[in-house]
Amino acid sequence: MSENKGYITIISLFVMAILMFMGIFLLYLSYLERMIVNSAIQADQCFYSGEGKIYLCLNDERYYKEEILPRIKHYLIFGREGNFPKGNRIKIAEEDLLIQNDNPYVTMKISEKDDKLRGCLNTNSIYINSKKNIEGYFNILNSFYEMGFPILREDLFEEEEKEEFNAFLSETIREFDHLVVDNKTVINSIGNERIDVVFSEDGQKVSVELYRPKERFPHERFVLNSEELFLVVKREKGIQPFVSILNDFSDKDKKVKGILYVQGNLIINDQINIEGILMIDGGEIVCNSLGKPSVSGITFLNEYKGRIDDLSERIEFSFDKRLIRKFGIYIDNYINPKLIAIKEKR
Repeated sequence: MSENKGYITIISLFVMAILMFMGIFLLYLSYLERMIVNSAIQADQCFYSGEGKIYLCLNDERYYKEEILPRIKHYLIFGREGNFPKGNRIKIAEEDLLIQNDNPYVTMKISEKDDKLRGCLNTNSIYINSKKNIEGYFNILNSFYEMGFPILREDLFEEEEKEEFNAFLSETIREFDHLVVDNKTVINSIGNERIDVVFSEDGQKVSVELYRPKERFPHERFVLNSEELFLVVKREKGIQPFVSILNDFSDKDKKVKGILYVQGNLIINDQINIEGILMIDGGEIVCNSLGKPSVSGITFLNEYKGRIDDLSERIEFSFDKRLIRKFGIYIDNYINPKLIAIKEKR
């Protein structure tokens, strides 16, 4: 009997040991699961913090206007970003960080991909034991300026895209009301019937003459010391204005560079090369030149009154992203960052 009691004691101790080890193992599994959950929470918080910094840069007016936009304009003007005075790092204010004492810096890079300008925002985020490198990719320019077509008009788009394109045109037209060009004269013509753009005899200067209805002589005249012209012509009180470009004093081809918005007709009388951004709104382009003028950059046609087929026969149109970038920076909706994706860089 005593021998049986001895066996029972041994078995009981063995069972108790197994139960103890099982308990310890379950406690370990619970601890491990809690560590995994905490690690996942930390990783998520770390990602969200990096994501938040990228969203701040693109969507918060302070960071966008003071940090992102100047760097984009610098790149468009100089063709590189390396010599930007403030460098390529953006500092997020401590009160804007999702995680206290997180890394406040975001690095911005600009590159070309598939003939499109792309931006990348990169930041490291740290939360307890988690560290992540987060990148956000975005298109920089309004997609309508990067389509590669020399002439953009409504009938080029499918029905569902026409509404978006027309909204874009309406927005662009509104922006011509407050066109500002650094250190350049913007000529605004409202209520004039005739606007003459004339090259000087030596070909070094361009004058712009404004005529009211029935006037034989211009009531206002601008003399420009360069080929760059920023002209906004709008109709008023039923007057259909027209812009006439003349090169009477030279047999050589002359260039007009800049931004031309004409709410009426554009008449090209000589072999003129227009370079930049041209928009004809509710009018047509008339070519009276014996040669073939050219328009390089991009041309927008809104409610065009002439025959589209005649344009390419009389005038040579070409898409030129270099010219578009040079002058597009003065139109507010040209730079229009759109986020593509945010992901962890591994």
